[in-house]
This record gives sequence, structure tokens and C-alpha cells, in this order.
Amino acid sequence: MNRVISSRNNVCDYRNRVHGGQISICGCRQFLQQRQTSLRKKTNRFVIQQLSLSGRDFAYHRNRAFHPAEDCSMLPSSFARRLAPTLLALLCLAALPSLARATVVASTIKGSDSIWLAGRTDLLIPDASQPWPGGMVRHAGPTPEEIKETLPPGFAVTAGSVIRVLDPASGGISFFNGFGGTTYGPEGNGVPGSSSISAFGGLSGYLGTQGALVGVFLSDGVPVSNPPATLDFTNAGLGINFLTLAPELQQVFYIGNGVTSGGVFQEFIAPAGATRVFFGISDSFNFNGAPGAFDDNDGAYQIRVGINEDPGNPITNPVPEPSGLLLLAAGMGLLWRSRRSI
Repeated sequence: MNRVISSRNNVCDYRNRVHGGQISICGCRQFLQQRQTSLRKKTNRFVIQQLSLSGRDFAYHRNRAFHPAEDCSMLPSSFARRLAPTLLALLCLAALPSLARATVVASTIKGSDSIWLAGRTDLLIPDASQPWPGGMVRHAGPTPEEIKETLPPGFAVTAGSVIRVLDPASGGISFFNGFGGTTYGPEGNGVPGSSSISAFGGLSGYLGTQGALVGVFLSDGVPVSNPPATLDFTNAGLGINFLTLAPELQQVFYIGNGVTSGGVFQEFIAPAGATRVFFGISDSFNFNGAPGAFDDNDGAYQIRVGINEDPGNPITNPVPEPSGLLLLAAGMGLLWRSRRSI
């Protein structure tokens, strides 16, 4: 018997059942009911009898619970190989905002913000009228200002961060006993090598201009010992017109107003292990010897700093960290590979 089933017209044509020149469909309904009953029985035995995925078949029984760890591990390796690059690319690109984030911070550095107190949360600073054995050297008697030393401000960084002053630092500080009188700007007295201050705790000494705005990179630890070598900011050494500086951890460095004499913004690169950068004041008696004499410093410097920012266009042109550039390249490469393999 020749049987044709048309799913479009839902007609069963039994060519051997023609009576009086008309097509009889007396067996159509019975045939469809039998087929539906058979399909229901098979469906009840198996949720999915066979699933074909990249050439492999998986049988899932009706009463068997789904186990993600076990069942997903059965995915074919070819499928996993196609999916992995896409997932890795998305992870790399998702990590970029935190690794390449540009930050702008504005800060006021007071005359009492000793750079050698950066990160020294272990110290208890006595009142300005009291002596401080083992701390910053103070005047033997009271000063008109009677200023108590303070911890300098610090900001978060990561290794490789590029620090730039976005506007030339400004302000003035009087380093001399009594209010008023001579004040220095962030560059200090402008004479490199006129100040030579020794190390304190775990921070290096300083050799540069008198009363300058300075900085230091620190890790998360408290710098209590093993100070690094002192950087030389004399004309015979680094000078004060360098373009880029990469100090070590705990190595005090000159910032000044953050701009060379030719008007070029200077760069300071955070070393490996750096998590913080601090801005403070360099001072001592006659600007030489052990750090101190902060108890008569009145005034302040103002600074606006970009961390991974371009000073020429700080809002729309952030400078990504090196780690961010590597992640961007890796993510784009993996994404290109995944598109080719799909």
C-alpha cells in the first residue's frame, strides 16, 4: 500500500482506499491516534532519549536528577575549546576598569606634615610643648607657633602607577621661628644641595633644596627600619629638572612644583610593591642633620595630582597602567581567536 502523510494539510491519503472516485480518509484519525500514543509512551520513558552535541550522544533518564558538576564536565572538548577563549577575553576586559583607573587627588600639605612620619602609625606624637625623644627634633623652648607634627597625606597606588602634578604646586611655608617673614614655595629655596637631611626609621634621607615639597612610596607595612640610599638632587646628581623618576620604596624624592624649568610636567613611577604615595615637607635645623624643626612651620602647599592621568587632558585622556595595557591586549587577542573558532 502506498501511504502519504502531509503534515502541511494534515491529510492522510490512502491511495488503496478510493471509492467512487473519491479519496477516503477513514483510517487517518485512527492512524494519528496510534502515533500519538506511541510517542507519549516513549516520552514517559525518557525525558530526552538522545541529545546530539558535537557528535556525541547523551542519554538522560526520566528519574535521574541533573548534576551540574558531573553533566557539564561531559561537554565535548571541542565545545570547551571554543568557549574558553571567549570567557577569558571577557574576564580580561572586565578587569580593565580597576587596573587602568585614572585618579585625580587634591591635597593641602601643611608645614607640619613631616615626610618622615609617612606611614608611621606606630608613633604617638606628643604635644608640641613637650620634648619628643626618638622622634622629630624640636626646639629646646617654646616657639611662637607651637605647631605639633602631623602625619602627611597619602593616596593609594599600584606598582607602575604614573604620578604627575596636574597643575604646578603652589602655596608657601615659613620655616623660621615666628609668624610671617620669609616663605618658600614648593621648590624650596631653589638651591639644589643646600639641604642634607639624614634618614629616619625606614625612610631615606634627603639631599636637595631647602624646604621643598617631597614624596615617598610605601607598601602596606610600617617603615620602621632599613632605609634605602638617599637620592641626590644636586646639580651633579639628578638635579631638579628630571623628566621621569623611579624611586625605590621608602626613598624620599623631590617633587617641588612638579614642573621642569622648561614647563614640562614631571613623572614619578611607583615601584614594585608600592600601595601608597605620600606628600610631605622636608625640614631640619638649618635644613641639615636629623629631621625636625617642624614645630615652627606655618603655612601650606597645595597640590593637585593625577595618578595615571595626562596633565594635558586629564579628564578625557587617562593613561592606563602597564598591567592594564597587557590585559587589554590579551583580552582583544582572545576575543579575536574565539570569533575565528566559532
